[in-house]
Amino acid sequence: MQGHNVPFHLVLALLILVGPNEANASKAFLVSNSNPPTPGSAEAKFVQQCAVQLFVRNKDMLPIDALNEYCETTDAIVECKLKLSMKLEKVHDRGKGMLSFCQAAYNWAQEKYGMLCPLQCEKLQCKSTCLWLEKRKKLTAEAKELQAKNLKSTVLEEKLDRAEFAADAAKHRFLNSNATVLRKQSDLKLARSLVEDQQKLVRKAEEKVMKFKPTLFKLQSQVASLESYSAAQATNIEDLQFQLDKFELKQNQLLRKEKELKDKILKGTAELENFTAKVTDRQKDLDTKLKKIKEMFEAQKDLAKIIREQRIVVQKWMIAYKRADFHVKNAIKEKTPKTAVDDLENLRQQQKERLKKETAVLNKAEQKLTYLQDEAKRYIKDTKYLAKWLRESKVAAAKQTSKVAQLAADLKSAQMTASSLAKGPIATLVAALSKRRAAASKTMEEYKKAKRTLALTRKVEEQEAATLKERITAAEKLRKEFSAAEGAFQEAVDNFRSSAKSFQAALDKAVSLKKEYFKLYSGVLNGMKKNRAEQRALRSWKPEIVGQHGLALLQ
Repeated sequence: MQGHNVPFHLVLALLILVGPNEANASKAFLVSNSNPPTPGSAEAKFVQQCAVQLFVRNKDMLPIDALNEYCETTDAIVECKLKLSMKLEKVHDRGKGMLSFCQAAYNWAQEKYGMLCPLQCEKLQCKSTCLWLEKRKKLTAEAKELQAKNLKSTVLEEKLDRAEFAADAAKHRFLNSNATVLRKQSDLKLARSLVEDQQKLVRKAEEKVMKFKPTLFKLQSQVASLESYSAAQATNIEDLQFQLDKFELKQNQLLRKEKELKDKILKGTAELENFTAKVTDRQKDLDTKLKKIKEMFEAQKDLAKIIREQRIVVQKWMIAYKRADFHVKNAIKEKTPKTAVDDLENLRQQQKERLKKETAVLNKAEQKLTYLQDEAKRYIKDTKYLAKWLRESKVAAAKQTSKVAQLAADLKSAQMTASSLAKGPIATLVAALSKRRAAASKTMEEYKKAKRTLALTRKVEEQEAATLKERITAAEKLRKEFSAAEGAFQEAVDNFRSSAKSFQAALDKAVSLKKEYFKLYSGVLNGMKKNRAEQRALRSWKPEIVGQHGLALLQ
């Protein structure tokens, strides 16, 4: 390969990115410039310089060997030579397309090894990518730091909320203490007058409760007497009901039996009708089969006659065929002329075909006769079975008719017995039971009325007793409240002084935390706003290498 007189720095100018074998040895170049580069500036500069330096008249001036040496250092040697050195020769031979070659070489290097840019930031092709990655890394770190400060401000805000809540609670306790002092002083005066009024109400309630005692005793005696009489009536009604239940049970049994007999009669009648219809159908089937058998025997006679006649015809053609066969063999033996032999052979073939045809007719007739004989045997067997079944069925039909008649007799007997029960004992017991229940119902109404009166009276008495108890309890409670009111007043004064001190301390703490929180929160808010704006600006000029190889691979 030619090209040893071309300086090797031209090759480095052509291949802006290096392969993985060289990239592992290069050091990362951190881009300090934060301003975004002009889009496509590195690509345009490379293509322009490449086209100028490779545009030579003599093919020997091309850096073919240097390119091949470079490809040997990569992990895609063949692909590299196809894309660079070999393609460069073809472009030079064509005499045009050098700009396209330089553009393709740039794109191939970017697409093949663009993910190695973070390890060789000094390369022109990688500077914008490294700058973008470094800027993104810085903004991400700032965002995390701001998030930590935001979390700290949240914790501080919670402390501030608790402090303000504590200050509000202290203020509420302070105001409540002041109101309590005034209320306890008023309660002390009110309790004294309430105790005196409550004692008067207790005496009036005691007098009302004592008036209910005689009335309650009289009502209790009346209720007990009616309850005893109602129990005796209930016992008498139960005895009558038991007797009625026995007769109704017997009647229900008869009615169930009547229903069962009706169902059996209907079922037996239906079975008998179905059975009779089946017998009629079978009789018709038997007559049809007997007629068919007769027809089969007539057909067998006719077919047997045809077979006998056909056997004579077959025998006749058999003799004719054998005679023709003899003449053919004899003519061959005597060396008769070929034409005569052919005529005899033709005659023998005709006799053979006719014999074959008549034999087929005979076989077909014999097969049909065999079929008719088998069918006749099957029909005879079926007629025997049908005749036997008809005899047995007629006996079964007679039994079924007798059974239905007996069921009808049983049904009539059950109906008569059930009717006599309904008109006799059951009707008498129902009338007596109705009369006793009417009397018991009247007694029960009187009992319920007396019991309601007793319950209402007792309820009023209990209400008055409860009222008395409440009056006594209220009086006792008021006396205790009066005793406690004096101590509560002094305790309220002490609580008032203590709550005033607590309120002042809580208020001072809340003011201090509020100042600290607003200072921290303002710094975090401004920092986040600035960080988001810079991240949006960063995303607006994302390099092509980042889009090709992905952020995860580049990092």
